[in-house]
Amino acid sequence: MNLELNKSENWVQVFSKTVTAIKVTDTRHAPIPQIKAEVDIDCRILAIQITSSTAKDTWNFAGYLSQLNASISNALGTNSQTVAKRKLWLNQINLLIFPKHTLNYRINFTVPDWFEDATVKAWKYVGVENDVTNDLLLKIRQEELQRIESKVDDISNYGR
Repeated sequence: MNLELNKSENWVQVFSKTVTAIKVTDTRHAPIPQIKAEVDIDCRILAIQITSSTAKDTWNFAGYLSQLNASISNALGTNSQTVAKRKLWLNQINLLIFPKHTLNYRINFTVPDWFEDATVKAWKYVGVENDVTNDLLLKIRQEELQRIESKVDDISNYGR
């Protein structure tokens, strides 16, 4: 796969939200509920960033992203179907590449219970996605076909 990830024009922000936990007492807070991105995504390559202004320096884990497919759910008459779940890291860009499929999907985020706040940002990749493997297979197939055809021609002319 050949991607141009370093070009800013190849990325479009699709979601941004900051949430804060509700204080129960001066020293305790309720867990942040699941963060739902209410947007349909049509791209298989995402960049996700989760930050927290109250996170300790030793925290690395930022939670999980769930990829949901509403089309499957509607067809089966159930709630949204989780297609994939990915672990996310705090204070860094998480590059996620999902398998190719033609269906749009939505994403939800679950942050750890100990987070007091979280800012979640998501970008989708809109640049050109060249599949080098398929291109190489096509090239080999064409070259092999020409080689085989020439051998068949040689055989049909053999003994004349």
